Amino acid sequence: MMSKTLNALAAGLVASTIGFAGASANAESITETLAAAGNFNTFLAAADASGVNYLLALDGPFTVFAPTDEAFAALPAGTLEELMLPENRYELADILKYHILPRSLTSEDMIGSVQDYLTFEGSFLEVNYQPNAGLFVGNENALVTPDVAADNGVIHIIDAVLLP
Repeated sequence: MMSKTLNALAAGLVASTIGFAGASANAESITETLAAAGNFNTFLAAADASGVNYLLALDGPFTVFAPTDEAFAALPAGTLEELMLPENRYELADILKYHILPRSLTSEDMIGSVQDYLTFEGSFLEVNYQPNAGLFVGNENALVTPDVAADNGVIHIIDAVLLP
């Protein structure tokens, strides 16, 4: 019990340092939590453009590995603009669905050597735990901020856009 309380306090402290001051368990949906943070505008715009926003509005539970606006900005020049075109909607949807798991996993749940999780896109996403370094998604992309609670799942902030 004490461990869970300490973990919740630590997650709240970390969340408030990156713009999740209002985030708390069962307070807002994943979409509302990301929108309130203000650093996930590109992810949310891409979810709207691809139709993936319907998925994030469901009850869940989900795990979302959410790339920040800076992660999207780091894509090669023109990539995001190309993906946002209506004719590339399905490709964009697949990329976003690769960031979403059909279950709720906290960072504690993912600690192990190497684990693969089935994504909504249909392929597996590797999560790798490295002692003294933390959790990495897709080999080398760090979980920058884990365990941001939402009423329909959990959000883990990552430092790159994952490609299936």
